[in-house]
Amino acid sequence: MMKKLLLRLPLLAFILTCNLFAQLTENFDNGNFGPGYNTGTINYDSGTWVVDEVINDLANSRSGASARLDDDTSGASLTTPVINSGVGEISFWYRELNSGGGTIEIQKSIDGVNYTTIATQAFAGTTYAQFTYTVNDASTGLTIRILSDDNAGHLIIDDFSTTAYSPSGSQPPQITNITQTPTNGNITSGDAVSVSADVTDSDGIASVVLSWGTTSGSLPNTITMSLDSGNTYTTNTDIPAQADGTTIYYEIEAMDNAVEISTSSEQNYSVFDPISLIISEVADPGNDASARFLEVYNNGSSTVDFNSITVYLERYANGGTNPQSFQLIGSLDAGEYYVIANNGSNFNIAFGFNPDAVSGIISGNGDDVYALYVNGDESSGSLLDVYGEIGIDGTGEAWEYVDSRAVRNSLSYSPSSTWIASQWDIFSADVSDMTPGRGEPTVYTYNNAWSPANPVGNATASDEVLVQNGQVTLSSDLEVFHLEVEAAGELIIEGIIKING
Repeated sequence: MMKKLLLRLPLLAFILTCNLFAQLTENFDNGNFGPGYNTGTINYDSGTWVVDEVINDLANSRSGASARLDDDTSGASLTTPVINSGVGEISFWYRELNSGGGTIEIQKSIDGVNYTTIATQAFAGTTYAQFTYTVNDASTGLTIRILSDDNAGHLIIDDFSTTAYSPSGSQPPQITNITQTPTNGNITSGDAVSVSADVTDSDGIASVVLSWGTTSGSLPNTITMSLDSGNTYTTNTDIPAQADGTTIYYEIEAMDNAVEISTSSEQNYSVFDPISLIISEVADPGNDASARFLEVYNNGSSTVDFNSITVYLERYANGGTNPQSFQLIGSLDAGEYYVIANNGSNFNIAFGFNPDAVSGIISGNGDDVYALYVNGDESSGSLLDVYGEIGIDGTGEAWEYVDSRAVRNSLSYSPSSTWIASQWDIFSADVSDMTPGRGEPTVYTYNNAWSPANPVGNATASDEVLVQNGQVTLSSDLEVFHLEVEAAGELIIEGIIKING
């Protein structure tokens, strides 16, 4: 079965005329699509549309179906039937599939061949936003084209409509190309947000004001926007930084010198502090391959709930690029570890406790790559952190860990989508050398004096105590992972010592 309709004749040959005397309305629910991305003509309820690299998208519509334009494709577009009674205002809803971003070009033509860009609009993330624009063109033979030309993100269009041309005197300002900095999907609780927009009017612009708030339809806060360059107006002050999880709603109102007022559709963005998970230990014990494990550490400030944030661990074997996947389950508190073992029973025998999860993908024999992905797997999510180099066999590489343990030498590192050699220590190691679920211990050693300090009041439950030489008394309670007294040492215990290892 053909995956695409391979139709790339001149656009005019495909545009079938519809005598539209009122408005055109299309919800994209009933198109005669073939499989995959289509190029050619599609019969919708409103008439025959011309499509270039467009797929019928049921999963991401506002309701019913929507039209998704392919990413990284020159000329990906969606074009209306011919409109013979002029066009007043056009309106449609838009979003992107995952991420990548881009710019929508709204174009018009009176011959179906030569198109003029009349407005642009930056992608607004994965939440639907409405675009409106007053074309006010009385020409016959009009077509409107939505172009996503070689953009990094997939553009999704739904619920398109036009109104009929209505001649009048003074026209209100046109507000187009509303842009946020930072862009939607990249705004954290530490970011204030500036907004710009192109505002045009033949009568001249008297004022441009942005109104914003945290509830849709209720926008009590206002910021004046001033002309920056060309036709672009920018907020004089930023929308202040907001708490993680907040959604900000805003709209722009422009008034011309003839006191005609127009208001943009309501825009929104969400504040999201990205999770901070790092791979902290990769283990291939030299004396027990069945005790292999990988450790993930949450060095962020909040709990990560894997039911609401999708995180995958992937293993790329032998220089391959098609990984095996494991989706993390449960949750991970800030400052805690998540241990994934190859075999639960063998791990328990080796280390004395159960891992947080078990997966057969933890079978790296020293030359395999491990990677963490957030908001999906390797095909739909974003690479968060990685051990090794994807597509490269680790044999002989700096990150090879055969019969060894690779340990992040600081737990404060930010996640990195590339492997950074300076962040890792790699040692030949057996089971007894591994530290799953507890990080790297401090060893408090007594050799006629404590080094680096007396463990009482300093050691944690993950640390170790070694008495090498001389007599020493521990008079207070102490909890450590491991305690060892060598032949030349003597330890007097007057309190309670709890040993976790």
